[in-house]
Amino acid sequence: MSSRMRPEAKEIRLRLLDGRDRALYLFAFTDKSMMRFVGEPVGDERAEKAFSRACASNLMQNLKARTWVVEVGPSGDAAGLLSISVKGASAEIGGMILPRWQGLGISGAVFPLGIAEAFSFSEIDEMVIRFSSQNGLAAGLMPKIGFLRTAESHPDDGLERWVLRRDEWERWSVTKRSANSRQ
Repeated sequence: MSSRMRPEAKEIRLRLLDGRDRALYLFAFTDKSMMRFVGEPVGDERAEKAFSRACASNLMQNLKARTWVVEVGPSGDAAGLLSISVKGASAEIGGMILPRWQGLGISGAVFPLGIAEAFSFSEIDEMVIRFSSQNGLAAGLMPKIGFLRTAESHPDDGLERWVLRRDEWERWSVTKRSANSRQ
């Protein structure tokens, strides 16, 4: 599949991060262009430790944290990462799409997959996402999948905050399924 062709939604899937994804993970968190809307890139040692923790969390039964590789196309090309971390009844979601896959609608297909996974755990009441106000693509996507902005520039880190409550997700999911069935 050409990297500039818009993949079909059915060709976009999540696979739990594992040991074979080390290079992708390290690149995503140490590269300045990948981190530009998230924060400062981290050093190699910190990224290595985070990768080990992410792989270990993926093996746990409970949903403390999950990290997936975003796969695209029949061959499963890696297009980025999506992760969830849980604190009480709130789960924070975040994603990074590799530059060659950006602008092709992948985030719009993959974020709902991660959100559905988190909300499959009954203890999760809301999803939260944070990103730089300079990330216009993310700001455009969030309301389309049910998120509401709660802060334009949070005093802790200057990042926008968006929240999606379970009942809003359920309404969005029903509306989306209904619209898809009419097509």
